[in-house]
Amino acid sequence: MIASTAIVSPRAEIGRNVSIGHYTVVDEGVVLEDGVCLAEHVVVRRGTHLKAHCKVDSFCVLGGLPQDLHFDASKDTGLIVGENTVLREGVTLHRSTQEGSPTEIGANGFLMGYSHVAHDCKLGHNVILANSALLGGHVKLADYVFIGGNTGIHQHIHVGESAIVSGSSAMSCHVPPFSMTAERNRLAGLNLVGLKRRGFSSDVIADIKQCFFAVYHEGDCSLKANAERALADSLPKTPQGAQFLTFFVEQSGRFVQKKEHLVQKAK
Repeated sequence: MIASTAIVSPRAEIGRNVSIGHYTVVDEGVVLEDGVCLAEHVVVRRGTHLKAHCKVDSFCVLGGLPQDLHFDASKDTGLIVGENTVLREGVTLHRSTQEGSPTEIGANGFLMGYSHVAHDCKLGHNVILANSALLGGHVKLADYVFIGGNTGIHQHIHVGESAIVSGSSAMSCHVPPFSMTAERNRLAGLNLVGLKRRGFSSDVIADIKQCFFAVYHEGDCSLKANAERALADSLPKTPQGAQFLTFFVEQSGRFVQKKEHLVQKAK
């Protein structure tokens, strides 16, 4: 159903059982798959693709221009939002700066009121952003990440799988998988509650703990060097333990630290 006051371009692709509320604007080049629901006063810009059964609340702006002073607005860039994702009131999602590489939100996401995802971000599946969480450009969030309310993530930062970043925090360093972080770049420990809720076995959790200890509590080298040594010694016994260590090897830049060493450069 399309409300009488909605403005929908004839060049938009509209699937079956799509609902578009009053005063909502859908530009040309937009794709709305089956079962998408747009509330009143939503703006969907060109290049935006909403997959099946997304629900978008009022005053969201999707596919807006990147807030990049060097962006060429004539570029054919885009935004993709995965199926069954919920966008609450006032969410803003920007399209990418590079053609062929859209800003991406995975399936089953829940982005609460007034959260913001900047250009070129890549969010995995089952990601939750609490109210007013802010992601800078090129941020990557893996599956099952939770970002607390009023938290900012600096551009180009990567947050690993099942990590939780507490509310009113600021992260300008990479956040490893399965971890808890708080305040400014402070590591608080492992997200044990989240791992148990996901059904991780006691053996997997024990292996992650051992790998965590090897990186953060053993040796005087950089975190990356500690992780490389643990991998060379075949420390991890599960894929999840290896995933934790590999995160440090694959990233360049800084990682969150224990409270006594808040910031340390990876070598």
